[in-house]
Amino acid sequence: MKKLILILTILLSACAKVNKGFNFIILVDQSKSFTPFFSKYTNSIDKVVNAIGFYDTVSIISINSFSEIEPAVLSKYTFKLPPEIDPFIDQQDNYFLKEKIDSILNAQRKFLKEKIIKMLNAEGTNYTDIFGALKIAEKLLVNNTKNIIIIFSDMLNESHNLNFRKINLTDSKINDIITSLKSKDYIPDLTGSDVYVIGIRADNPTRLKQVEKFWRLYFGYANANLKNYSADLLVGIR
Repeated sequence: MKKLILILTILLSACAKVNKGFNFIILVDQSKSFTPFFSKYTNSIDKVVNAIGFYDTVSIISINSFSEIEPAVLSKYTFKLPPEIDPFIDQQDNYFLKEKIDSILNAQRKFLKEKIIKMLNAEGTNYTDIFGALKIAEKLLVNNTKNIIIIFSDMLNESHNLNFRKINLTDSKINDIITSLKSKDYIPDLTGSDVYVIGIRADNPTRLKQVEKFWRLYFGYANANLKNYSADLLVGIR
């Protein structure tokens, strides 16, 4: 009886691992101030894409002039194996099966990479509503699943109300903005999510530090885990 219970436990555990992946939400800055530099981030794009595997779900959101007013969830799909392939078969003992599975996964990764690059190659928008895009991301979170938010952006929000290229983000100003966002319910609940920001840049070191200070505080209030905040992806995702 104990042996039967152990076998059932192992089988159920295996099923959970196969059928439940991570929930990736990728935000892509399509502003004119960011897209001209996308070639600098191709290595990071590769790292992100290669971290995604079978049964992971991927949503892509455009960060544009009116991210929340004009929701732009451009695609949502799950990396899947064809139904005729049995994931329980030991791939190590079947070279041809492993090769086929790798080929299917690489094709899906290539499709995702081309999608991101196409967005970064598109004609840029005049403004950047990062806050609106993050509110959309909040709606795409999945309970009881690892949520991973990837943001390709310089993080310089450029909306009519908040333009980080023009505002002097002193400590008091940052606190005022955070207070205002909280009062308007404009800080999303990203509890437990891992956030990776890639592509930060600014016109001077002072602004770069000020903007980083703001976003670290912001993601703290959003209850997110800010894992990477850099021009490149410096840490592993999985």
